[in-house]
Amino acid sequence: GTNAWNDIVDFFSDAGVPTSATAAANVSYNVSTGRATATANANLTDGSGNITVTFAGPVNAITVSHIAGAVPGTNNPTNQFVFIDDLTYARSPRLTLTKVSNGGTGTFDFSGGTNGFGTDSITTSTSGVGVAGATKRLTSIATSTSVTETVPANWALTGATCTGMGSGGTATLTGNTLELNAAAITAGANIACTLTNTRATLKVQ
Repeated sequence: GTNAWNDIVDFFSDAGVPTSATAAANVSYNVSTGRATATANANLTDGSGNITVTFAGPVNAITVSHIAGAVPGTNNPTNQFVFIDDLTYARSPRLTLTKVSNGGTGTFDFSGGTNGFGTDSITTSTSGVGVAGATKRLTSIATSTSVTETVPANWALTGATCTGMGSGGTATLTGNTLELNAAAITAGANIACTLTNTRATLKVQ
């Protein structure tokens, strides 16, 4: 909010400009530039100059620049004020894979992970007992995320279940690729997916 007129405020972070904003009646926001602009010559002391911005992805530093704003007909921010009322930090979504191998043990590699997941490798030591891989911090919320397993010879990827997804979240296994839809990836989500592999059985007749 502000107690001046003609305000222009730029928002920026190490993750870029805010991806969304909720602005009061006398403020407009440009999602491409991160700039909030007050209605010309409007007195914003009544709360009509308030704006709430949201940054996506991990943010370590935020810059708020009051680059213009003063009495009508001028463009000097000296002695004018922009009040930052609240900073709310939301934990980045996280994803952990657990591998269960039935009928044997082995090493299972994951690659092609999107949204910051990257790669992982999990080695099981007991048939039927799950082993968790590394917990990965995802880059962005509301972004579909996939990871592909390189299935070893004589093994089949036979199932996948996930917990901790956002409302409306789904996990779909297509071939050797697990995909979480955008709704699953919410701020603070701690998603755990268990992928089960079954070793092929050779029958001798």
